[in-house]
Amino acid sequence: MEQQKAFVGKGSSQELFHFIEKKNISSVFLVRGKNAYRTSGAVKLIHQLLSNYSLQLIDYFDFSTNPKIEDIKRGVNLLQQSNAQLIIAIGGGRVLDMAKSIRFFNNHEGDIEKNNYVQVGKNIPLVALPTTAGTGSETTHFAVVYKNQVKYSVAHPNILPEMA
Repeated sequence: MEQQKAFVGKGSSQELFHFIEKKNISSVFLVRGKNAYRTSGAVKLIHQLLSNYSLQLIDYFDFSTNPKIEDIKRGVNLLQQSNAQLIIAIGGGRVLDMAKSIRFFNNHEGDIEKNNYVQVGKNIPLVALPTTAGTGSETTHFAVVYKNQVKYSVAHPNILPEMA
């Protein structure tokens, strides 16, 4: 597992371009919010990525305010069908939790109620681009997940983003 890296400040988005080049990424799974994606200007960054590289983009944004296990499973299925090599999360805490959960459940099996999992595959890199200040979701190994209206915290070192 690569160590988590954080880039902040003017020009930090260029690190995403370097990451895509270095890893030779051709397919991206984008987890995003509905509004902040546009109002934050992130849509321009993604359009720049698409125009600079021949990337296939799979866009996932139609999920509940509180990340439900059903939404995560739907996201995992889309991710697996897409064969994406990179997950990019753009949004607030719920979006980042959704992306971390999709990444985690893509290659882990287990019991959410007991927080007991076994890794069955390789992690896909995750780049988290927070559009809000305060949740810190991009820096923690926790994600909130709801199952049958009960709130669970998925906690595992492999849930951390590769780059934030």
